[in-house]
Amino acid sequence: MDQSKSHSKLYWAWIPVLSVIIGFAACNQESTKEDPAQTETGATQEQTLNAGQVDEMPEMQGGMEALMNFMMEEVKYPESMKEVGTEAKVVVEFTVKADGTVGDIHAIEGDANDAFKEEAVRAVSSMPNWEPGTKEGKPVAVKMVLPINFMMKP
Repeated sequence: MDQSKSHSKLYWAWIPVLSVIIGFAACNQESTKEDPAQTETGATQEQTLNAGQVDEMPEMQGGMEALMNFMMEEVKYPESMKEVGTEAKVVVEFTVKADGTVGDIHAIEGDANDAFKEEAVRAVSSMPNWEPGTKEGKPVAVKMVLPINFMMKP
């Protein structure tokens, strides 16, 4: 077998297969007031809504297919876990802000060790801007949940 084909086959064996189950779920948090909260300085904080509180959910430009393609390209199987070859699931929570930027990113659950959680958070934090969610025709911040499965290709 040609050495370049051998390296190519080995390379593809290490690439994670993502199962991005886009069931952006509403978070189990209490909703905030209808009006943005005032800080001590008088500045307003952006209100973050859950999925059930908006008229239209945020969407990555290009839709669900663009999101899946982005995640397939961006998420890398952690180097430190390649020898172990384990599978893992990480659930990442993030906010699509009213201006479409992605922020407040953290792993909220998963059976994964820190290497998988760090990679999932890194990938989500590199997302491009989204089309924000809307409520009553106005852009609003929406809390999102994205499960990411890490698997070794056979």
